[in-house]
Amino acid sequence: MYTLFIWSALFVWLAVVPAALRLLRLPLPKGLWPAYCAVPFALFGARLLNVVLYGSPAERLLDASFGSFTLYGGIMLGAGAAFLLMKALRLPVRRYFDALAPVCGLSIAVARVGCILTGCCFGVPTRLPWAVTPSYGSAAHSFQLETEQIGKTVFGLPEPPLPVHPTQAYELIAALLAAAVAVVLIKKRATNGVPAAAFGLTLSTLRLVIFFFRAFPGETALSLLFRGPVLFGVSIVFLAGILVWLIKYDKRGPRTGGPAAS
Repeated sequence: MYTLFIWSALFVWLAVVPAALRLLRLPLPKGLWPAYCAVPFALFGARLLNVVLYGSPAERLLDASFGSFTLYGGIMLGAGAAFLLMKALRLPVRRYFDALAPVCGLSIAVARVGCILTGCCFGVPTRLPWAVTPSYGSAAHSFQLETEQIGKTVFGLPEPPLPVHPTQAYELIAALLAAAVAVVLIKKRATNGVPAAAFGLTLSTLRLVIFFFRAFPGETALSLLFRGPVLFGVSIVFLAGILVWLIKYDKRGPRTGGPAAS
């Protein structure tokens, strides 16, 4: 099921990008090259960061199966590859990233449906009314047993799983909210680059909050520190700085709703 929704997310990306570029009057088909060529780099980056964080064997990098991905590794390497190709093709970088930001949020949301149905990326136990109860024998149930959050019955069978935060749904909502922020700013003709920076800042901030409600099987204290406060913290500071710079730098510059400009 997870693989199906990763493929669905890739399909959404490939199908919606042309429409997004057309709406912001970016050149086609030349404009498709950075977005489409970024896909393999994003997949490799997501796997690479996952291998680094979990200390997996290097051979895992060559595994062609979907799974064991860490989102920000994909975003960073994919965005970097797209940036270099935009420069090579002389495309307006800031405007281009503005067009891609909502599509990125939508694709992430689709992929998170796979997480919900598979049961990965689950949360810590909670008694909140919207908590979800994992299935018996699921990854969340096994993690609760391993960490002694639950025990075994007198018959030696595992106790039922505890309800947990639906962090996969939180992540889905965060991606859609970040995409919505970018769309609103595009409609308001914000300065080029502002919608993309606001998308990244919103997503990073929400994901930092979600981090504290999510369970991380197999993580060390060091990897948790890096993938949480360090990774999200650096992203938030960096994107907030870009956003402030863009707003101050070019109040009268090109707008996302106007003619394309570098």
